[in-house]
Amino acid sequence: GTPGDGLHISVRNSEPVPAHATATLPGSGAGLLVLQERVSLAGGTLVVGPDGYGDFVVQAELTWRG
Repeated sequence: GTPGDGLHISVRNSEPVPAHATATLPGSGAGLLVLQERVSLAGGTLVVGPDGYGDFVVQAELTWRG
């Protein structure tokens, strides 16, 4: 394929999560692990974490199979 033959998804959280929200939103943390596994199975890559500027970013790159 040519450059750009694929899908790039980027989600950025630049808003701090209020302390009371974390107490009401329990999670196992498995959601990002499952997302990583699914993106990997599709032949893509996933990058998750702080961007160094105070935001938290989730980025997925998937290429078209042909």
